[in-house]
Amino acid sequence: MIAAGLTTSAGASALAEPFYQTDLRYFGSGRADSLASARHVAAKLFQPHCGLHLMLAERDGGGKDLMKALARHALRYDCRRMDWTAEQGNAAAVDFYRRLGADIVEDKIYYHFAGEALKAFAA
Repeated sequence: MIAAGLTTSAGASALAEPFYQTDLRYFGSGRADSLASARHVAAKLFQPHCGLHLMLAERDGGGKDLMKALARHALRYDCRRMDWTAEQGNAAAVDFYRRLGADIVEDKIYYHFAGEALKAFAA
């Protein structure tokens, strides 16, 4: 449902609560679990890559709250900006990020190496 990556694992526990609150809104009290959210943050949030990659299961109040928590976390660690991507054809995501007030970076093209392509390029 939610996946993200940041360059450091410092402060992961501080982000577990916003993830739990998002899960609580999306799944309800019968399925949301604060310990599971904490495990998810510890295991999945901080990956060995740079930048921020975020997919939200929902894009209403829970998504905004989570984005705000990530922004506060970034500022706490002296980050000067927060970057992410959205598929051009995903009108709901584009609309959500516009409602947040985020700027579209028109002059950037997103590239990546992953998996076998990353290994092949590094060889």
